[in-house]
Amino acid sequence: MKRLIFSFIVLAACFFSCSKEKDGTPPKITVTNPLNSQQINGVDTIQIEFEVADNMNIENIQVSLKNTNDIGVGQSIVKRPDTKKYSFNELFYLNDILLESGVYYFDISASDGENTTRKYVQVNLNEVAKYREGIFISSYNGASSDVYLMDNSFQTSYYKNYVGDVLGIAVNSYHQQLIHSCYTSGSMIATDLMTNTTAWSVSAQSSSTPYYTGMILGQDHKVYTGYYDGRFKAFNTSGSASINGLANQSFYIEKSALLGDYYVTEQQSIPVGQVNIVLNWAVSGVQFQQAIVNEDIKGIYQHSNNEMILLTNTASNTGNVAFYYLSTGLIGHPFSLSIGKIEDCVEISSGLYLVAEGNNLTYINTTNFTTLTYLVGVNANLLRFDSFSNELFVVDGNQLTIYDYSSKAVKSIYSHPTAIVDLDFWYNK
Repeated sequence: MKRLIFSFIVLAACFFSCSKEKDGTPPKITVTNPLNSQQINGVDTIQIEFEVADNMNIENIQVSLKNTNDIGVGQSIVKRPDTKKYSFNELFYLNDILLESGVYYFDISASDGENTTRKYVQVNLNEVAKYREGIFISSYNGASSDVYLMDNSFQTSYYKNYVGDVLGIAVNSYHQQLIHSCYTSGSMIATDLMTNTTAWSVSAQSSSTPYYTGMILGQDHKVYTGYYDGRFKAFNTSGSASINGLANQSFYIEKSALLGDYYVTEQQSIPVGQVNIVLNWAVSGVQFQQAIVNEDIKGIYQHSNNEMILLTNTASNTGNVAFYYLSTGLIGHPFSLSIGKIEDCVEISSGLYLVAEGNNLTYINTTNFTTLTYLVGVNANLLRFDSFSNELFVVDGNQLTIYDYSSKAVKSIYSHPTAIVDLDFWYNK
């Protein structure tokens, strides 16, 4: 019995002497660079310098830049020293022109396998300045579509040819893609503006009737397009359809806009006879509500959380304005216009619109229910307003006139080889 007790004591002693005591000492981090509240830029090289010391070997060190939501931006730096002391001295490369100005944090962590220490260093980021790269102009030469690029000195060069005709173009500056949509033949093609190669494409089925009937680029950076057979889709930056929806039976989409949570569409009946304004949930494509308009819609705009503005042409080809009230789903006409047929329209600011009508460019103010002449004797079938440069682009057939919006002074006049179908602005972000 004594021999058994002695053996147990010996085994117990061996067990406790061989077991590892839990380490309670975390690594110590001493940061030299960057300094707290240091200024950095969206495209920058930041020196990261600190010392790590511990009573045990340091297994892992990681350096990340994070926003105030603790979401990492840029690439993390990871080291595995396996030593008790380590001097970190590396360059952190940041190259993201889309980062917004604000407060960010360098998250510096060190672990010995049991304990982890984190140090946070606040930095203030200055975003990369936005600038315009140029203006894309699309046209149809009778056999295929041509796209030209105009620089900021208004000098134009040939950019690319697309098989088929052209419905319109849109520049996705966020993802640096030019989207070209056909009408009856060809494809909807996204061109990578960094490489001038095709990023994605969706072919159309050649037909005597339109295939694509409307195309816009939403604020969510998705391409929304309608089909003559009543379908509509939203394509992401890879060309995958994120929503698949249907217009009313025997209707197709013409004008559209992405306003808040809604994909808002003008739906024309087949044969033509009825026009509806229809709201679909943007996330799913499911219809929310609709109203009969029976006027040709030229522009759809957000006026308030409860109101949308519809700029339309009546059956007698005179310009009109309608208010669409979301709370009731009804159309209202709080004031009338005395203008000619609206050829095109642009939003200058909330509630203020510029329309091409007759031989004039005219303001419509839906806040104080007034109209005002902007320019007299100007023919236009296409208007584009660049609020960034404060320039108004006015197209009449193949002629493009660029105005300084505030002074109304002509900055340049350009004659295109054929009639201009569409134009859009390209920015660096």
